[in-house]
Amino acid sequence: MKIGVTGNPKKREVGELIEKIKKIVSGESLIFDEELSPFLLEGDKKVGIEELSMYADVLVSLGGDGTLLRTARFSHGLPIAGVNIGGLGFLTVFRVDEIEKLVKSILANEFSIEERMVLRAYRPATAEEFIALNDISIRVTGSSRMIDIEVETGGEILNRYRADGVIVATPTGSTAYNLAAGGPIVYPGMKAIIITPICAHTLSVRPVILPSNIYLKITTSSKGVEKILLSADGQHEVLLANGETIEITECHNRVKLVRLEDTPGFFEILRKKLGWG
Repeated sequence: MKIGVTGNPKKREVGELIEKIKKIVSGESLIFDEELSPFLLEGDKKVGIEELSMYADVLVSLGGDGTLLRTARFSHGLPIAGVNIGGLGFLTVFRVDEIEKLVKSILANEFSIEERMVLRAYRPATAEEFIALNDISIRVTGSSRMIDIEVETGGEILNRYRADGVIVATPTGSTAYNLAAGGPIVYPGMKAIIITPICAHTLSVRPVILPSNIYLKITTSSKGVEKILLSADGQHEVLLANGETIEITECHNRVKLVRLEDTPGFFEILRKKLGWG
């Protein structure tokens, strides 16, 4: 079993975790994302994150949810184990003190897989594709003015928003930007797409949950010089032209997350992270 390691090089704890992993995994079975170079020795094998999936069987992400989202973009179907360093962490369910147990379980192939749905956004104007585990957001940037957003599905207008933007989220992403914008929490195993406006001008506007097999067409426009930003998981961002249309569908790919027998369930994580009783 070969393990690929990604991480946030800005967190000093990453270096300590790498040393612990090295004591368990033999050198030829360990490959690192080259961004971790500050923590690596001359003989350590490292490649760009785009190539990591070519050499590994499982990926271990050291950092927060942002690090795992970055890893997921280049996972190409490989299982990912997220170790949480610091922040809130809904996706990175393993604690720092569980690293040895986690790595040994991976080497022994004693783990299960939890699959999560993914969104695909297509930009016809440039033929660009954006993949997101959490969400696709379209929002105004660099201005306090609102933009006009038309959301169409199946040839029917769902709504025309006057707002700061709109979030299209997966159930996994329901506890991320969507939650901060007042959207609903959706069980991550469900197949659904959540549409949540950001600071809508009309108080009657509310989030909508739709089946995952729908086709969304979102057209945005502004009356001034506002810049409109498309963001996929906060990782891949581009500016859109005024009046541009984006198409969003469920992606046929899935992100696979590593789980151990005693990994906390979704509701336990939810209660802990949100301080519920």
